[in-house]
Formats: sequence, C-alpha cells, structure tokens
Amino acid sequence: MKPDSPIKYVLLALVFMAMQVPATQAQSVDTIQMAVIRGLSVYRTELMKRNLEDLGYLIKLMEIMRANIPDEELYWDFLNEMRELSTKDSVSIVREVKKLTDKYPYTSFLKAFTYDDYRAISRSHEMFFMFGRDLMVLEYPFKLSNPGVLTREFEFYQIRQGHKIGEVGAGNGMTSLLLGVIYDSLSIYVNEINPKMITQIESVFSSCQSLRPGVVFHPVLGQNYTTGLEGMQLDLIIARHSFHHFTRVKDMLISIRKSLAPNGLIILEEPDATLRKQDPWMCYLAQKKNKIVKTWEKYGFRLIEEKRDETAVLLKFALD
Repeated sequence: MKPDSPIKYVLLALVFMAMQVPATQAQSVDTIQMAVIRGLSVYRTELMKRNLEDLGYLIKLMEIMRANIPDEELYWDFLNEMRELSTKDSVSIVREVKKLTDKYPYTSFLKAFTYDDYRAISRSHEMFFMFGRDLMVLEYPFKLSNPGVLTREFEFYQIRQGHKIGEVGAGNGMTSLLLGVIYDSLSIYVNEINPKMITQIESVFSSCQSLRPGVVFHPVLGQNYTTGLEGMQLDLIIARHSFHHFTRVKDMLISIRKSLAPNGLIILEEPDATLRKQDPWMCYLAQKKNKIVKTWEKYGFRLIEEKRDETAVLLKFALD
C-alpha cells in the first residue's frame, strides 16, 4: 500500500496542534467532564506529534477499510481486531494477518500490505485504541469523538487527586494511561501477568510522562494468584474485563483484599453473560452478573453500586 505524500497531513496536523489547550490548563477545571475533554485533547495532540510520519499510512488504511468492509457493525468489529493486532510487532502482525483474513474474507486487502504498513500499524497502537473506544473520529484530523463515554465511566470511579490506584489485568495499560492524562496527581500501579505487555506499558508510559509530571506510573508484573500489590493500601483497584480470565479466583480475590486500604473500593467492569445474545463476540468465559456478585461477596466484598453499559456491567465493591 503506497500512502499519499504525508507532507500535507503533517502541515495540517501542526496547525491543528497549535490550537490545542496546553496541558497545564487541565488543572483549572472543576468537573470530570471538562477534565476528560481537556486531558483527551492534550493526549490526542501528543499522539499526533508522535505519529506524524505514519499519518499518510493511517489515512490510506482507513480509506481502504471503508471501501472494503460491507457495513458499519463489521467495520467496528474489524477495527477492534486491528486494535489488538496493532499491539504486536510487525513480524507477529504478518503471522496474525492470515488468521484475520480467514476470519473476515472481505479483509483480503490486508494481504497486499507491506512491512512498512505493518510497522506503521504497530507504532500506532495507541491511536487504534482511541478509535476502538470511540474517543477519536476515524477521519483526518482525528478529532475527539465521544468523550462522554469516558466521562460516565470515570464518574463511576470517584477518583480523587492524590489517590493510589491499581489496575489488575491491565492489558496494554491504556485505561491507566488515560487516567494519568486526565488527573493531575495520582500514583497508578499497573498489574499485568504478560511480560511482553509490561514492556509495552513501560514504553507507552515513558512517552507520556511529561504530560502529567504529578502522575507516577508503576508497572507491576503479577502472577495468576497474586496482584503483586499486597500491602500497598490502594484507594481504588480497577479490573476491566479481566475477572473472567482469573484462573485462581480465590487466591486473586484474597490478594486484592490485601492490596486495598481499609476504605478502598473495587471497580469491576465485566461482560454480562445474561446478555450474550446481544453480543455474539462476547468472550466465552464471561459470567452472568449475579454469579459474579456472589463470588465477590463470598470472599468478603460488598456490592455498593452498579451501572449497566450496553452488554457489560460496572460493579463497585467495598470491603465487607
């Protein structure tokens, strides 16, 4: 795939970035909504700076995807596949593309991609995450799309400046990163059991640390039986779509208890298997909400609030 000359995109991006709100101004807002908008704006500007050389590839990729994928729902499914693909190195992407084209026959256009395309995709995994979360528009100049989604989620978290936060099963660490660019003063402990993901998390955090000098990230390599955060007295632990992957549930929930401060909270976001018919792509390990709640209550947690998000459920637990 030969991209258009990126020069015009670089010039447009520089003009657009010059219009953005400086990071320091985000500290003056007094609502979560405004903090989310300001933080995402600053982060989006940073992404544009770091991906200038790849903008031509990304724009051409979006055009090809739009032309070849038959409907909007399949387009978003494929985009989420690309989001996962983009976290891999270019060699792994080549290996995974065959699986992807077998799964989605209409994506045979990927076979024409070159190593340069794959490298651009790999370098742009943060942008694909923003696309997949519907936080950036899939057309140049990639403006902010739907910050209300993140606002509603973070309102549920009830985060305060100075909090110590843990994310368990963080995957690529992007949720923790977004917390770090939206709030001014946090200590964020990011747990993941995959060493390769820890390396990627460290790289992403390092490139964004200057956006919020008051936020400190701590990548933590855990195990399937421990958070690696025991005794940290965390104010909040977040587990997004990771609980149903726990293989040693009892050990992990005991470890989570030991990682929390006495008045600490747990935020759990899980697909609700009760609604599986509405989401054919739901993980086969997903559990029904009532079963999830009973399991956490069994090990000393108390449900204090819940909120539904399409086919997923947000659950807030305190120590019993």
